[in-house]
Amino acid sequence: MTTAVRRWQNVDAVLFLDVIKPQARPAVLENLVGDWPMVEAAKASDAGAKAYLKGFAAPDPVPFFEGPADIGGRFFYADERLDRLNFSIRQAPFDVFLDRLAGPEALYAGSLPLARHFPGFARANSLGGLIPSSQAMASLWIGNRTLVAPHYDIPENIACVVAGRRRFTLFPTGQFRNLYVGPMDVTPAGQAISLVDIRHPDLERFPRFAEALEVAEVAELGPGDALYIPSLWWHGVESLEPFGALVNVWWRDTPAYTGSPYAALLHAALTLKDLPQAQRQNWREVFDHLIFQSDGPAQPHLSDAQRGLFGAPSPDRAARLRNIIERFS
Repeated sequence: MTTAVRRWQNVDAVLFLDVIKPQARPAVLENLVGDWPMVEAAKASDAGAKAYLKGFAAPDPVPFFEGPADIGGRFFYADERLDRLNFSIRQAPFDVFLDRLAGPEALYAGSLPLARHFPGFARANSLGGLIPSSQAMASLWIGNRTLVAPHYDIPENIACVVAGRRRFTLFPTGQFRNLYVGPMDVTPAGQAISLVDIRHPDLERFPRFAEALEVAEVAELGPGDALYIPSLWWHGVESLEPFGALVNVWWRDTPAYTGSPYAALLHAALTLKDLPQAQRQNWREVFDHLIFQSDGPAQPHLSDAQRGLFGAPSPDRAARLRNIIERFS
């Protein structure tokens, strides 16, 4: 019911930026980071990988998720009320956390910024010029056998498996309805998640998930492999071995001064969602022309300077827009 993510070999910056990324589809970048010292250590042994990481660890404790053994590694909601989670958030020195991975509990430390928690790691294990963005942020994700429910991220993402094996199940953005997404404001880690267990989907309870599976793409990665995940693609991640580690790099293609699209979504929930249907449809037409530009460039009869607030991006335009938004808030 699913298809395999397309795999690419010998990927360099030119191939990625000119061919792979413009397709806006997931792509396995085989052995992209196979020469990283971290990967070489992991291929030798789990102990070697852990020792390598400990050599970079800062003294500050790391935050991590801890769940009982009976959750099967699935960090999720505690019950059907969807207002509590089935795990706790703890902190411990990194070496203590690593030593505990061999225990029965489900343990997972995610989105640990390399610059803060592992200074020097990124210099020795780098994607080089593959991502020409000053906004790139690299993080470490590490744990035992765990399952992260399908969710989406706003930035572009390259996820590099550096220890263990991981299985990714990905869904196009348009499958939102078929993924039975939980609350947007009570979430395990900040992003809304699918309520479906991708390992054992209950199609009686979630029948439309069968439609999502028809267009799902699956990739299994080993140490050295990487996965390109385009912005807003849903992805569930399963760690298949008792010890696994992943380094990801997030980045945005627009300048930082433009802000997050998620802020616009929240503002729309406040200002547009509850309008009468006819008014919502009218606003859809306005957005389609000015923002999404489905019928071509907006206001083509005007010069860019004449378009003003809807002209080309710039720090000045961003500042003027923010000032006006504050007046309307």
